[in-house]
Amino acid sequence: MAGIGWADQQTTAPLPKPDCTVEGKPGFQILTECVATDETELDFTFKSVTDLSPFSVLTSLEGLYLRHTSVTDLSPLSGLTSLETLDLSDTQVTDLSPLSGLTSLKGLFLNETQVADLSPLSGLTSLTGLVLNETQVADLSPLSGLTSLEMLFLFDTPVEDLSPLKGLPNLSYLMMPDGVSYSTRSEIKAAIAAHSPRP
Repeated sequence: MAGIGWADQQTTAPLPKPDCTVEGKPGFQILTECVATDETELDFTFKSVTDLSPFSVLTSLEGLYLRHTSVTDLSPLSGLTSLETLDLSDTQVTDLSPLSGLTSLKGLFLNETQVADLSPLSGLTSLTGLVLNETQVADLSPLSGLTSLEMLFLFDTPVEDLSPLKGLPNLSYLMMPDGVSYSTRSEIKAAIAAHSPRP
């Protein structure tokens, strides 16, 4: 349950919510006018966001929450190298390529998306928490080098082979595709062994 608490904490923390308006325009459309370019955290959860282009100038952002938006293209985020937490859950995102250079990322939420390919994450060695619940991810091999990873959520995914997780020494919470979770190293090792191809 500690792992679930971590996820809840990341998504429910009070954050600045842009609410400035210009006649006929919601705050997002004038983002560069109403949000300081040195803002460090923004929450657009449940906002009418589709185009992330204005975010490209917010290079000081450390936390960005876009849950339940209509975002599809992450390209404008590719230069936000200070990002540590990114919530893309329940969005239309499928291509994670723009995230490949965000090496400061520690927490990434991709639950309830159509994401299937994790290869762009293979170099994000600072990641400590990754939420993949209800995605199309089946291949975990891109995670094999993420040695800082502590928490991994795989509920309701088509993952069958956990062998790529064998070399992750800090993994201390694992939620399985069937919803069963393990929070001790011995349990996690046993689960990985039980879901790895036999020699």
